[in-house]
Amino acid sequence: MIDANPTVLQLAQTSFDVHIQEIFVTLSYFGGSLIMLHPYGHLDLDYVSHTIEKMQVSFMDTIPRYVITLCQHLASENKKQQFRSLRTIFNGGQLINFSSKL
Repeated sequence: MIDANPTVLQLAQTSFDVHIQEIFVTLSYFGGSLIMLHPYGHLDLDYVSHTIEKMQVSFMDTIPRYVITLCQHLASENKKQQFRSLRTIFNGGQLINFSSKL
């Protein structure tokens, strides 16, 4: 469930059709804020995790492999607290399988 007035992190590139959903659904249906990364910013895990923490992102939509990679990165850097604001992660396209080490 998405809270009222969410802060959504747009991870989809503008060349990918999913970005339309992230922009218009967030702003029109939920009345929230949309945080857009710089081009190819999704490839820089430090930048993404810092943005989540700084902008208090509460929702993101991505594939499971990206979430697992980001969690592993945060665990290795001992920065799990950067995810405190995140309330909803919408995943699609792959099976998600978290290990107990995360």
